[in-house]
Amino acid sequence: RFSPVRLIDLKNGHQVEVWDAEDSLVQKMLGLLLTRLLSSRLSPRCFHLSGRGGLKGGVRALRDALASGKFGFVMRSDVRGYYANISHGPLLEELRHHVDDPTILDLVSQYCHRTVVRGGLYRFITKGIPLGSPLSPLMGALYLDRLDRRMEALEDIFYVRFNSHLSQRGLPPVNFPGEPTHGEDT
Repeated sequence: RFSPVRLIDLKNGHQVEVWDAEDSLVQKMLGLLLTRLLSSRLSPRCFHLSGRGGLKGGVRALRDALASGKFGFVMRSDVRGYYANISHGPLLEELRHHVDDPTILDLVSQYCHRTVVRGGLYRFITKGIPLGSPLSPLMGALYLDRLDRRMEALEDIFYVRFNSHLSQRGLPPVNFPGEPTHGEDT
């Protein structure tokens, strides 16, 4: 089982989750394995995944599409608090469509349904995936894969998706019992 995750308060009012070294190593290995299993099945238009060209690759693809003359404008959108609002059930169900190994499924479930600790107070997380984990970019891509595929199928739209470096922003604070409620991430 994964150990409880420590919450560290940042000066900007956000928090980061810090996994212990053993759990981080298991997640890194799991991320490498799942990347090998899922990468070819996920949208090629999801540029934040390893080996997809990153932000520069996404911008190049968009520039080339605009230069083709087929597309006349660009629309940019951002999902506020995306990682923090991913529902565990649909994410794990989508993973089951691609992976049937019970050990892998259990480890990813533990990654989702984690316990965080701060100042001796423990809280079970029921929604959202952690920032800063090697699994998070892949799980974020898997969660939106159906949207990616539907957008790709639209002939008059050129679709590119890139999840920015969300781990640098930190998480909105986790509310523990007896603490005042914090505002949402902006």
